[in-house]
Amino acid sequence: MSSNGERGKRFVVGCLIVCLILMVMIGATVLTGAYFMNRAFSDFDSFRDQLKIRSELSVADEKLRFSPGIDSALWCRFTVDVDSIAQVFEKSEIDTSEFSNESFEFKVDWINDSWWDVQGHEFTGGEYISGEHVWRVGYFKNADGTLTVYIFWFEV
Repeated sequence: MSSNGERGKRFVVGCLIVCLILMVMIGATVLTGAYFMNRAFSDFDSFRDQLKIRSELSVADEKLRFSPGIDSALWCRFTVDVDSIAQVFEKSEIDTSEFSNESFEFKVDWINDSWWDVQGHEFTGGEYISGEHVWRVGYFKNADGTLTVYIFWFEV
């Protein structure tokens, strides 16, 4: 027969094992959730319709980050094989004539993503207000004839 002291020790060990298993399960759930949330907030195709990019347009080297909240924001960069910015967006949705300012500057200095390298380029672009959304769009022509487009969109 076991004594009360031995039963008490087994009970404590059992509780510790159950707590350890619960902590591992909760930690795995949190890490998995963070991974999938980050993927959802940086998946270009998930936001393509909201960005009003023409559906038939082939997009390369796309990068995107969405920051939800009261002052939500979205910033992205992509390259397209077109001659002008007017060919990038759905014409019925976006007035691309607003993106014709040469020497356009993005005044966003808090983004730390390495691919958001707006300080290293000279842009043509501008700002456009669509409903409650403010768009800052800048682009430049590449040597191969493509355009690289940067969008900062806030109050999403």
